[in-house]
Amino acid sequence: MKKGLYLIALLTLAVSLTARAQGDTFKGTVGKYGIVVYLEAYNNGSLNGWCYYTSKGPDNKIRISGQQTGNMVTFSEYEGNTAVSRFTLVYNSMQRTLTGTHYNINTRKELNVSLKQTNGTASTGTKPPIRQLLQNNIAKYPTESKMYRNTALKKRMVAIVGQKKYNMIVNQLACSQVEYTNGYFFIHGFLMHSYDSPGYYFMYNPENDNLTIVWCEDMAPVRIHQEQQENVMTTLNIINGTDW
Repeated sequence: MKKGLYLIALLTLAVSLTARAQGDTFKGTVGKYGIVVYLEAYNNGSLNGWCYYTSKGPDNKIRISGQQTGNMVTFSEYEGNTAVSRFTLVYNSMQRTLTGTHYNINTRKELNVSLKQTNGTASTGTKPPIRQLLQNNIAKYPTESKMYRNTALKKRMVAIVGQKKYNMIVNQLACSQVEYTNGYFFIHGFLMHSYDSPGYYFMYNPENDNLTIVWCEDMAPVRIHQEQQENVMTTLNIINGTDW
């Protein structure tokens, strides 16, 4: 567990030195198969993210990586370090769609792709207040910006972890900046100067307004505190770069 905390601390430092990405989620079809695609676009045009086929569920995410040039979007699905398929798509900013083809490298079969963006400035409805709070604190340290002391967020945090752990998060533990990655607002907290336990991972899913705090402590099992049951460990492994 110490190794995991240390690695995520190094990752947090590395992320703070790189250009921040804007994440977008798309839903649609590849041929007759339903799919959810999450993409982060960087200033140099590179794309990273994940996708999963709805028949297999979000626990079976596939890593994707590619490039955007103008409205042309290309990316591949990977198994390990091997590309197994290639998407060639065109983005329509007015309709907020990606359309094109999916080519399976192994079978050499090509399927039509139709995806619709499900987030962004053209979204309808009002953002949940916690989402807006986190959005306003991107690239800020929540202990310095007093974000954790927001009444609505404090109430939700205390409800799932209890007053004692909330007090530790606010008063005793250092933390990373707020970032948005792999579909989650994410914060990592750790014991000052040592990256040691106790530590936590704050994860907020804006798609379903769900708050999760993963609590880590030596000589104790990892505790997952959630408002709604949701498997976040696959995403945490992607962010963390380790296997729990």
